Amino acid sequence: VAPRKSIGHSYCLPKWTKDKNYLSKILAKLVYKVGERLRSQNQVAYGFYVSWSYVNGGHFGKSLTLTQPIFSDDDIFSLVNGFLSKTILPDKVRFLAVGVYGLGEPSNQTAMSFTDKHPPKADQPLAKKNPLATDTKLVQALDTINGRYGKQVVYRGRMWQTSDLAKERIGFRKLDDV
Repeated sequence: VAPRKSIGHSYCLPKWTKDKNYLSKILAKLVYKVGERLRSQNQVAYGFYVSWSYVNGGHFGKSLTLTQPIFSDDDIFSLVNGFLSKTILPDKVRFLAVGVYGLGEPSNQTAMSFTDKHPPKADQPLAKKNPLATDTKLVQALDTINGRYGKQVVYRGRMWQTSDLAKERIGFRKLDDV
């Protein structure tokens, strides 16, 4: 099996909307799934993408290659949500997609850099000091707890009351993850 080049998730919205709060919650769920898969494969990413399609045609898409790796849900979400919050939506959104690419194994130097507490900003693609916001040990502890007691037993506040949004489905192209 060839190594993965990217990890992503997409979702067709049952409720077409321009409501950025609702769209942000869906993005958070998609990012959670991407981050979970990324870390379960002991990978970091050096790029991300986000895209959405509008009901009456047209779409938005953006990808960025990063100078520092990302691996946590918070890092990925802050970058992805930055584009949503700054974009004027000309129409209702019907489809969302998010993912990471440029996958690689974390190095010792990378693991040490995961302790900075300044989250990356979408308009400043990780060129500053140390962009990664999340402590590696905290993310690993959360993954361990959630792996042992069930997905999303412990989660961020932005995930509150999102259990009915973007429910799990089996992707038929990537059955090797199941």
